[in-house]
Amino acid sequence: MKLKLAVLAVVMGAVACGPVAVVDDSGVEPQPDASSPMDAGHVDAGLPDAGELDAGATDAGDDAGGFDAGELDAGGFDAGQNDAGPTTDAGGVDAGEVDAGQPDAGFDAGTPSAVLSLSGTDTDFGTVTLGSSSSTVTFVLSNSGNATSSQVTTSVGSTSFVLVDGCSGTTVAAGATCSVTVHFQPLASGTASTTLTVTTVSGDHFTRALTGLGVTPGSLTISPTGFDFGAVALGATSAPHTFTITNSGGSVAGQPSLAFTGTVAAWAQTSTTCTGPLAAGANCTATVQFQPGTVGAKPASLSASAAPGGTAVAMLSGVGTASVTVTRQATARAR
Repeated sequence: MKLKLAVLAVVMGAVACGPVAVVDDSGVEPQPDASSPMDAGHVDAGLPDAGELDAGATDAGDDAGGFDAGELDAGGFDAGQNDAGPTTDAGGVDAGEVDAGQPDAGFDAGTPSAVLSLSGTDTDFGTVTLGSSSSTVTFVLSNSGNATSSQVTTSVGSTSFVLVDGCSGTTVAAGATCSVTVHFQPLASGTASTTLTVTTVSGDHFTRALTGLGVTPGSLTISPTGFDFGAVALGATSAPHTFTITNSGGSVAGQPSLAFTGTVAAWAQTSTTCTGPLAAGANCTATVQFQPGTVGAKPASLSASAAPGGTAVAMLSGVGTASVTVTRQATARAR
């Protein structure tokens, strides 16, 4: 007990007198290096803490003062030792180690895939006469990718458009092509339209709009379809009569050619305007006269023919009559 009181007295005196300076042989007080174990982290203000001078030092000796806050002071676990720098610094789990670049190009465009394209554009096949066909248009399906495509299917939605198919039911290898051709073959007059569709099982989808106009062929008609020139004396000529030749079809007709059949010697074409092809709806004329050379009926026909356009016929009739001369003779009277 006396020993404890003596130690206490010494310490109390040291505290009362302030810090004790330690000097070396040169008489200079050494300065603690910030990096040495004597830095603020270890020679913390907690060392001369009330814990060691706790009232427990005079009690049973097992007082909590032996583990006073001074010994476990924040200085012992100073931020310097557990600094985020060495162990939990952002550099330790830096974005560089789990950078987005790690799971990179493995899933980019380098993955094998088919890249399809369809040539051509929406197509108007123009005017096509019934019974004939347009020129052919070709559409090419190309694979510029690095893998074979899935199965291809093609279709058109109208029977007036004829599809010659080299793609449907096939696959297209990388760098390869297939083609489909279409032509317009109208089944009725008027505008026809549909869509060429090219698809694959994997979802590729291409369309091209197709249109065309179906028209009836050039077709000649003649008006009137018959004419009676009446009785005409031998050596005389009837008054002229004009016939009109019309292209009543939906497309151009050729130049009409005019001809007589029957008793042709009694008939003459005196003029015509039919000197070239006839557009749809256009017409030309021909003028005819009857000039019988003999007595009697002289039936005949006037035909107008063209290719395309067919033949139109007008019936002609007339009668040749003899001229009558009346003479008067004088007679003598008996006396």
